[in-house]
Amino acid sequence: MLSDENPSHVYFANRANARLELNDFNGCVEDCDAAINVEPKYIKAYLRKALAFKFLSKFSDALKAV
Repeated sequence: MLSDENPSHVYFANRANARLELNDFNGCVEDCDAAINVEPKYIKAYLRKALAFKFLSKFSDALKAV
């Protein structure tokens, strides 16, 4: 079970994906940052972050994310 004290990087990455699907691109970036903070090697978080930046037309940030 997921505890409030130690959230999983997968939780944040999955919520980031949901926000991406809802066109909440800033929220997606926030959740990706949280996932990366918990597990810096989780590639999906970087890819979703880059995609969100692309939709925000922040192309240099998208490149940095990948």
